Amino acid sequence: MIRPSLLALLVLLVCLTTQISESKVTPHEYHNDEEKWSSTKHMHHETIKPHRDRLRMEAEQRLKDQKAKRTKAQTFDRTKKNKPPPGSNQQTAAAAQKAHDDHKIKQEADKKATKLVREEAKKKKDLSKAEAEIAKATKKRSVDDKKLKDKVASDAKKAAKAQADNKVKSSASASSSAASGDEKAKDRERKRAQYQEQRKKRQQSREKKEL
Repeated sequence: MIRPSLLALLVLLVCLTTQISESKVTPHEYHNDEEKWSSTKHMHHETIKPHRDRLRMEAEQRLKDQKAKRTKAQTFDRTKKNKPPPGSNQQTAAAAQKAHDDHKIKQEADKKATKLVREEAKKKKDLSKAEAEIAKATKKRSVDDKKLKDKVASDAKKAAKAQADNKVKSSASASSSAASGDEKAKDRERKRAQYQEQRKKRQQSREKKEL
């Protein structure tokens, strides 16, 4: 169905086309004819341009109205879709508040649980570290004790060996001293015997001379 405004525009265009064809004026002649050009220009500004502007404004207004209707319909549908049933606003608000509170409580519980888990892990880590240090110290002490025992045993063994060596040396020295004393005594006896023999010989020689 043709709108009245479009129909009027078509009628106007047909009339103009008929007038131009009846005048049989070429565009060049039309421009040279000041009177015709002025009248056509005047008609353009007075009739065609306002009508065209009016049509454009009407089209723009229709577009705006259609857009407003669509927006209103979408808003209505969205509002209707999200709109709670009558009398349930307080219940919905209470449920939303309860859900929010439950969520906050759950978050706090999760935070506390995470904190406790981390603290327990830290305690276990510290305990494991302390146990490792104790085991290390115990092992070191055992090694030190073994080294000390080995050193004491070695020192005792060395002391016993040194004592035995000293005893052997003392015995050998005593034996050597005794042997040396016997030799000296024998030497003294031998020298005394020689001296007595020589004295006896001198006595006999002197007695012979006296005779």
